Amino acid sequence: MSLAVTRIRITGYANPVIRILTASMSLAVMRIRITGYANPVIQILTASMSLAVTRIRITGYANLVIQILTASMSLAVIRIRITEFPNRLTGCSQQACPGLNMSSPHSSSNIGISIAPKVGLQASDVLGSHFDSVEDAELWYNNYARMLGFGVRKGDMRRGKKSGRITIRRWVCHFEGVRDERQSQNCSRVREPRPITRTGCRASFRVNYDDSVGKYIAKEFRPEHNHNLASTNEVHFIRSHRKVTDAELAQAKALRHVGVKTCQFMDYMVDQVKGPQNLRFTCKDMQNTLDASTHAEVGDSDSDTTIAYFAAKSEHDPGLCFEYTLDDENRLRNLFWADCVARYDYQCFGDVLAFDATYKTNAYHKPLVTLVGTNHHFRTTVFGFALLANETIDSYTWLLQTFLSTMGNQKPVSVITDGDKVQKMYSKRCNWAEAYLRGTFFAGMRSTQRCESMNAYLSRFVQYKLKLYEFVRQIDRALRNICTTETFDEFKTKYSTPVLRTHLQSLEKHAAQLFPLKVFLKVRDEMLREGAVIEVKNVKAVDVALYTVTEFGTPTTCWNVIHNLQENHIQCSCQMMKSVGLSCRHMFHVLKVEQIEKIPDNMVLCRWTKKAKEHNTCRTTKLEVDTDVSEMARFSALSTACNKMCYNAAKNVEAYENALVEINRLTLTYEQQSEQDGLPNKKLRMGTKLRNPAVVKTKGEMCSRKL
Repeated sequence: MSLAVTRIRITGYANPVIRILTASMSLAVMRIRITGYANPVIQILTASMSLAVTRIRITGYANLVIQILTASMSLAVIRIRITEFPNRLTGCSQQACPGLNMSSPHSSSNIGISIAPKVGLQASDVLGSHFDSVEDAELWYNNYARMLGFGVRKGDMRRGKKSGRITIRRWVCHFEGVRDERQSQNCSRVREPRPITRTGCRASFRVNYDDSVGKYIAKEFRPEHNHNLASTNEVHFIRSHRKVTDAELAQAKALRHVGVKTCQFMDYMVDQVKGPQNLRFTCKDMQNTLDASTHAEVGDSDSDTTIAYFAAKSEHDPGLCFEYTLDDENRLRNLFWADCVARYDYQCFGDVLAFDATYKTNAYHKPLVTLVGTNHHFRTTVFGFALLANETIDSYTWLLQTFLSTMGNQKPVSVITDGDKVQKMYSKRCNWAEAYLRGTFFAGMRSTQRCESMNAYLSRFVQYKLKLYEFVRQIDRALRNICTTETFDEFKTKYSTPVLRTHLQSLEKHAAQLFPLKVFLKVRDEMLREGAVIEVKNVKAVDVALYTVTEFGTPTTCWNVIHNLQENHIQCSCQMMKSVGLSCRHMFHVLKVEQIEKIPDNMVLCRWTKKAKEHNTCRTTKLEVDTDVSEMARFSALSTACNKMCYNAAKNVEAYENALVEINRLTLTYEQQSEQDGLPNKKLRMGTKLRNPAVVKTKGEMCSRKL
């Protein structure tokens, strides 16, 4: 049903006993109002509802006993208001009563709602109660146990021979039974035996299925315990009361996906419920639940799921390329991948390639190799990623050959890596590079600093505990952030114009039209430094002019600048144009002397201009959002909307009460809809079963173990 009682009102000298026993409803009592010299006893026992009581109001000198025992609800009582110094005893789970108004207009030492979880039920109160299912009965008894302060374990169970339905189910106290003495008397065991927690407690609860009514009937209820009961601050440590709900798991996964650690999420949840005693799980429970959820998504093979993830992603991103190798045991050995954006960026900015390896990014200790370059905003751009079995010559040869094949055999002009790799791979340079460090153009890079910066950036997203599937998804999240940064740079370049500051304003204005903002600032810096250039001599012929210049403060150092008058071609002996691709101050000095107001074409490298990506025929495809991402986006959007609603509803009591009723109504509705329309989780699988990678022995691992 949706409502058991609309209103209960008692006035006068009454001693009523109100009992409401129900198994499935959305609201038990709309309102209970007691006025006068009453001694009522109110008991509400229910297994599944979203709201037990909307309001309880008591006026007069009353001796009140209120017991609300419910297993599955988000709110027990919206408000309890007591006036005129009543003597009362309220039994209510503190977790289930977040909306209690504990204030009273007549303050006194014994005024307010006192939580008394040790007040239990008698057998006569429970026997004969109806439950729609075994789950409802279990939820009810577990919540009752939480209120009193003991745990629950499953006991005997019987099924019908023909129907297979559970006909008898029994639950016992977690202190039931005794430990086998042979375990404690075994002196040869290495580990310390666990502390004894069994006391032979006989508290129990049993339901039997009744075919005549189609429900489960409570047939046994023993409330007596032979041990101390846990207090309110201790009950959340009992195993049967520790459970992570689907909503809490969804919130934890959403925060984990953006890099929030489990301990940080726990601090957030504890702050939300005002104390760890009000939280129904521990940090270890949350971590185990997250790991179990990840294992359910990944399945039996982390490698198989990862390859399947790439295969599914390639359906929406035709430009995605991934290659992998296997070892003799069919384990994933090497893995390389690059999406359409990375491949397009390499076609535009692949003249300089830098790569380096980093460790402690995944659970298999595989070194992560990042292949990067510099884009036209002077930012690091990613060309691809690789996970290698080791840092041997063969592994890197496979990587670079695979990389070039993926990039259409477009070989870089220059390659930057660390010294060890240079010595190991120089002998095999002919296998993968047209000219190993042959040119002088490095796009402003002189070391693997950009690789190291990228590795430091990725450390915000990946950690050594991540499985392969989680790892590649976190890398994708990092790449989305990098793409967002580039889009912002494009936005600033497109919709802003820098202020002219130099004495070469015509050249500066032309540079502002040609270059993105960050590159323009570097060109303008050379224009400003042109003021220190001093011409020593110049020699002019028919087509060529030779300028010898020096700079203020360094009179012994000279540079030669050659200007081809016929082709308007300028080159300088400082080689800045060849090494960085930007015009130097010496070249700007010649332009000033020659009264040239626009930068010649040979002083403009296309890869640094605003149109650096327009000359290429390759285009990125619009990626469709996968199901997991869209579901998480909807969850985040709803969470944000609820935060705004809660902020406004909390400003007054009436709005608060109405919001709670609506939230519980909607929660119940969508839970039922989810159960009816829920589909099994779809897992991507490939044909051949791949085994997980072997854990790589990292550098210094053996030394650390010896220590």
